[in-house]
Amino acid sequence: MRLGECFGLVGVNGAGKSSIFKMMTGIEVPTRGALFTNGYFKSGFSTNYLRSLGYCPQSSGLDVFLTGYENLELLLTLRGLEPSDVKSEARKWIKIIGLENYAHRVVSCYSGGCERQLAAAAALSRGGAVTLLDEPTTGADVAARRRVWAALLRARAHRAVVVTSHSMDEMEALCGRIAIMAAGRVRALGEPTALRVAHTSGHAVTIKLATLETADGKYSLVLYVGTISFGVGIVHVVGSK
Repeated sequence: MRLGECFGLVGVNGAGKSSIFKMMTGIEVPTRGALFTNGYFKSGFSTNYLRSLGYCPQSSGLDVFLTGYENLELLLTLRGLEPSDVKSEARKWIKIIGLENYAHRVVSCYSGGCERQLAAAAALSRGGAVTLLDEPTTGADVAARRRVWAALLRARAHRAVVVTSHSMDEMEALCGRIAIMAAGRVRALGEPTALRVAHTSGHAVTIKLATLETADGKYSLVLYVGTISFGVGIVHVVGSK
């Protein structure tokens, strides 16, 4: 992965996406292989290595008895930010993620979508060379999902972002490259659109005419269908279908 890149891991539940993140953060120990981030080798809980990571797990890890604003203040203080900068930085990320109306409510009152937004903001505000976001839009509505996407794309300029999802549409919106995972292994790697074309069979659409048209009219429709999109073709024509 490169700085400025958003890389995606996509797969069904149990594919191994979250396990990769847990190994990268030291929660789980890999059976073989090595991890390097920004030139630092992951050896146990190396301070330099962990400082290079921001992490948004599926369980948010937020303090539900603090407000959203207080959660960010706490995390930014633990990160080592200068006290004079903590408040402004917390306000900045609350605005970026679109939680201004919820900033001073305790997290226990948040919806699942709002909690995921705040968890994503907490991980992105962490800084570091790599940010790991494990299904950051789960439970979020369309508007909240797009705010998380916008924050993620804005933050990637000076870091590498790795995001997991079940949705190929989300991967196409966010990622330049993705890995499709199954049973703990990477089964395909490449650009999302190219992988979708290569590994899906597409959709079959049946068009039924209201009345049986003349042969010329029917085949005019056939020709039109072929112009709708690249790769669209006629399988067969039977009667009025």
